[in-house]
Amino acid sequence: MDPKMKNKLVLIAGGTSSGKTTITMEIAKRLACFSTVCLSMDNYYRHLPGRDKEFYKNYDFDRPEAIEGTRFAADLKALAAGEYVDEIRYDFTTHSRRCTDARIVPPPFGGLLIAEGIFALHFDEICNAADLKIFISAEEETMLNRRMDRDCTQRGRTPESVREQFMRFVIPTHRKFVRPGKDKADIVVRSEDEMEVNAEFLTEKIKEILS
Repeated sequence: MDPKMKNKLVLIAGGTSSGKTTITMEIAKRLACFSTVCLSMDNYYRHLPGRDKEFYKNYDFDRPEAIEGTRFAADLKALAAGEYVDEIRYDFTTHSRRCTDARIVPPPFGGLLIAEGIFALHFDEICNAADLKIFISAEEETMLNRRMDRDCTQRGRTPESVREQFMRFVIPTHRKFVRPGKDKADIVVRSEDEMEVNAEFLTEKIKEILS
C-alpha cells in the first residue's frame, strides 16, 4: 500500500468519564470532510451476560483484561487497510455484546480513523500503529462526579454502588493502567478545560497529520 494513501489513525485515551466520546464526536463533526470513521473501545468489553449479582459486584471491568484488545486491534488494522468490519455493540446494563446487522465502512485511503477508549494507549500493538496519540487528563473527583451521573441515569446503578466500584476498582486500575498512557501521548489536554476549546485545538493538530 502506498504510505501516502494509508488511513491516518488517531488514538484518544483518558480515564473514565473524562469526555473521550464527547470530544471524539465533536472532532469527527469538524473533520467530516476527511471521511472520518470512529471506533469506540467500549463496544469491545467481554461478553458476560447472565451472571449473578455477586459476580458483577466483584468483577473488575476497569482492568485491560476486561477488554478484548486483540479483536479491537484487528478491527483497527482492517479499517486502516480499507477493509469492512462487523459492527458490535455492548450493553452495559446486561454486560452483553452482540453483532449488529451493520458493517463499519472504512474511510477511503487517506481518510481518518479515530479510536477512543480508556485503554487506547495501553496496548502497544495499537499505540505503535497510531499517527497521533491524545490523552485527556481528568481529576479523580471530576471522573467520580461524571460517572455517578452517567451510571445512575443510564445504567440503572445506585450512587452507593457507583462509589464503591469507583473506589474499589476504578481508581486503583486507573492509576496503574490508564494514567501511564499520558506519558505515551503526543498531546495532553485537560478534561476540566472548555470542551469547545479542546476540540478546536485537537482538530487543528489532526489536520496537520492529514495535510
